[in-house]
Amino acid sequence: MAYTDVFPFDWISKSAGNKKWISATAVADYGTSQALAVKPGRSTLVTCDLGACRLVNRAGSAGMVGMGVRYPVTAWVGGQVLASGAFTDDTTDLQDADAGDALLYQRAQPTGNGLLLGARAPFNTVSLILSTAGDQTSPVLALTYWNGSAWVDFTSGVLWQESLVTGPGEKLLVFFDPPDWAQGGSGTNVPQTMYNLRLTFTVSGGGTIDPLVSQVFLGQSHCQMEPVGNFVQVDFSDGPSGRFSSLGDALFPLFSVPSFANMVEAKVRWL
Repeated sequence: MAYTDVFPFDWISKSAGNKKWISATAVADYGTSQALAVKPGRSTLVTCDLGACRLVNRAGSAGMVGMGVRYPVTAWVGGQVLASGAFTDDTTDLQDADAGDALLYQRAQPTGNGLLLGARAPFNTVSLILSTAGDQTSPVLALTYWNGSAWVDFTSGVLWQESLVTGPGEKLLVFFDPPDWAQGGSGTNVPQTMYNLRLTFTVSGGGTIDPLVSQVFLGQSHCQMEPVGNFVQVDFSDGPSGRFSSLGDALFPLFSVPSFANMVEAKVRWL
């Protein structure tokens, strides 16, 4: 009996949903009900294997598309980080569905503060639900990772970036994996067993409102293409299949312009 007969691919063809990645709003099931495929409840089936996929942008305007697995809440931590490097854990608030219970940027602190997110494995996709937008003037994102000896600016490695501070709603951030990402990092209380990423903001004008986050999602995406026009499809045809991180517990399509009209077809199995 062939290996592919034992673990056959499932064909999935459906709407991508009116969301950019996991969910357009904070949800108690962490978006699982909106997933394309969910990891089976078997200890031997842990990795999402993608045999092929076709992503059709039908949202009415150009945007990025891709496929990404979400990391479970047990796989990552997060919280506020100050310009001094001090970290305050707020993982529970970042992961639950309570509205606006986590700070994204603190106007009363020196500019250059924001979020620190750390996972047990490298990640390249972040989505957050901004429930209260900040009114800071011209916030500039700085993305930094730990290379084993220093924090390195990696903002130029961003593949897709939205305004994370201003304008409420679902925000999507996709970047390339840093080539020398290491666990740990300098700074007070920074988790030493995680691959840490700092999302901080240099703000011109402090404003009067702190931006608040209801929920954050972390994971790994592949097959990213940007920008593709309306009624343009991205086709990753049959060939050697590709596997996502074994941390991924559910698979979702990425469409930076959300619409129920967006279409995804995929051949998926868990190994």
